[in-house]
Amino acid sequence: DYHHIKRGRAMHELPDEGWKLGGWKIIHDDMLYIMGNPPFVGYSQQTPAQKLDMKKSEFESKKIDYVACWFKRAAEEIYNGKNIKAAFVATNSVCQGEQVAGIFKFLHDMYDMEIDFAHQPFVWKNELPEKKKMAHVHVVIIGFSNDPPEKRRLYSEYQDENGEAKSRCREVSNINFYLHEGPDEDIAVPRDLPICENAPAMIGGCKPTDGTTKDDTGKKRGNLIMTAEEMRELVRLNPTAEKFIRPFMMGDDFIQRIPRYCLWLVGVNPDEIKSMPLVHKRVKAVEAFRKASKKPATQKKASTPALFDEIVECKTHYIAIPIVSSEKREYVPIDWLPPEIIPGNNLRLIPDATLYHFGVLTSRVHMAWMRRVGSRMKSDYRYSNEIVYNTFAWPSPTPKQRAKIEETAQKILDARSLYPSDSFSGLYDDTFMPPELRRAHRDNDRAVCRAYGWNVNISEDDIVRELFKLYHALT
Repeated sequence: DYHHIKRGRAMHELPDEGWKLGGWKIIHDDMLYIMGNPPFVGYSQQTPAQKLDMKKSEFESKKIDYVACWFKRAAEEIYNGKNIKAAFVATNSVCQGEQVAGIFKFLHDMYDMEIDFAHQPFVWKNELPEKKKMAHVHVVIIGFSNDPPEKRRLYSEYQDENGEAKSRCREVSNINFYLHEGPDEDIAVPRDLPICENAPAMIGGCKPTDGTTKDDTGKKRGNLIMTAEEMRELVRLNPTAEKFIRPFMMGDDFIQRIPRYCLWLVGVNPDEIKSMPLVHKRVKAVEAFRKASKKPATQKKASTPALFDEIVECKTHYIAIPIVSSEKREYVPIDWLPPEIIPGNNLRLIPDATLYHFGVLTSRVHMAWMRRVGSRMKSDYRYSNEIVYNTFAWPSPTPKQRAKIEETAQKILDARSLYPSDSFSGLYDDTFMPPELRRAHRDNDRAVCRAYGWNVNISEDDIVRELFKLYHALT
């Protein structure tokens, strides 16, 4: 308790150069308490000085949060024979996605670090006056040592009957680094290729990097990307442009089923572009935007302003998965898109997929794996090919089982087709999911479980345990 320790104790600003964080050192009898507020900074927002700290920390992965340095510093002290137990409030991302391997596999292997107690992710609210802005940060609490108790305490948040957030505690035999009950060794390590050789490759979508311009009303407009209204206006004024316009989807367009469009000028000669004044104007705006960028790679792309920064065009139907999706959905919406739709870089794609692959990926088996090993954006799911898809252990179905999964996968698509005007956010709302769609998903879940040789009523925790067994066997 900070206030109890503070009364009548000697307090000194920490002299160590590494702790310029307004922290305090509190000496009480034989105990040393260090209190401070490490910046909750992700790897992409770190200052040059913080990046230097990360380099000194010797973590092999560079894509980890700055707060990881404090875990390593404490783990070193514990390993060097000090009678220490440490605990930190940290960003929830440290126990999600590739950071789990980047931080905790390293600390476990190097310093025998184990978790004594933990609180699963929850929203930390500050106590500023009501009129001041509240800071809502998704955090975890992790207590650790290399001499853990026989029973570990695992806390989780729930809402009581009044909707108030409360914490419950249960004792478990071990807490793994995803902050779930399970062995420390259950960590998925990012991979460049799928762990199963027969799984098709997953790629990212197109990156437009087309900039924005303001119209006469002050609204921001894309240059290569257009709304349906903008597309119709462009075609009305420059009818020739219609043959160069393709449907386009980013992650939110995909989930909301909002049509957007893009100028797709791959292979179009310069004279033809110049013959369309409004298209030419948009291309010149892309060129100016890229030249003004501070990134050398973007500046280089100014030499090809008619083209997307990164070009991906599927020649056949492909599976598309949004990178970010609400954690309130039981299933991440996955769809089978026609080749005329240009996918944006907020989608993950599988060009050479089949109905069988669609069925397995949209099942609760794959959803359980995604929820456990994937990362989050605040609390929303963040799908990754390196850490979710490429580490996923596929089943080995018999021909009959494979055919059954193809059949149930098609029924999911058929059920969706009954609601052509509904968005995925509506269709996959747990409260309002149409009964035909829910039934189709349940049938597909059972078919996929049977392909793994599991009981169809297997729990999500048991699914993850079984998948980790397969993962360890494959690695």
